Amino acid sequence: MPPTSRFLSGSVLGVWLLFGGHASAQTRPAFFDQPSETVVVGTPDVGEQLPVVVFLPATGGTSRHMFELARSQMPLSEYIAILPPGAPSSSDYLPNFSGFVGWMETRVLTDLERVKHDHGVDVARVFLVGFSLGGDTSWALLTRRPEVFRGAVVMGSRASARARSAALGVLRARHARVAFAMGRSDDAVRVRGAESANASMVAARVPTELVRYDGSHEAPDPTTLRSLLTFVMTPPSP
Repeated sequence: MPPTSRFLSGSVLGVWLLFGGHASAQTRPAFFDQPSETVVVGTPDVGEQLPVVVFLPATGGTSRHMFELARSQMPLSEYIAILPPGAPSSSDYLPNFSGFVGWMETRVLTDLERVKHDHGVDVARVFLVGFSLGGDTSWALLTRRPEVFRGAVVMGSRASARARSAALGVLRARHARVAFAMGRSDDAVRVRGAESANASMVAARVPTELVRYDGSHEAPDPTTLRSLLTFVMTPPSP
């Protein structure tokens, strides 16, 4: 397992471009056949509708690791965590990153339906959290399924997915929020990608923030992480 404050990272877009930016045959990882782990945090009342937070893994890391890193900083006292299986390597998501995102989308949506069946879920508050590959995947899922996910904490990611205008409209209508965060010494390509994605949210009038913190390609300090989570998960004003 990676150390608490640092993950192994993958250069998703850079390698993708090296392969010419084209999808190719890619084997679906076997771990996607396993259901996600679900954790009910807190002691909700029977029938209470809970927000859901999907924690996504970095390269070589696990969603459980991301969950444990964020758990003490969460602004929610009660919620359901969805932890997708696997510790993906670069060969699982390159050169066809879009294919990997599609497999993750199917896995997460299947598990979300199961969680809805087993628990009370506030479908207006389903969020994504991830660092590095997990940040790339969080942003991609948000842009693909804005009707499902109400916001994302996107850390250490170049946010290479491009949101279509229809998706941006849905995010705006749903009062979604997005937080991008990047170490001050992180790779310049990642920084430019995050800045571009943040600018697209600003132009679409979707509440967003771009935060820089001390360090390179590593997760933010606890205070910064809590601020990011709070920004995204705060209910919209009436």
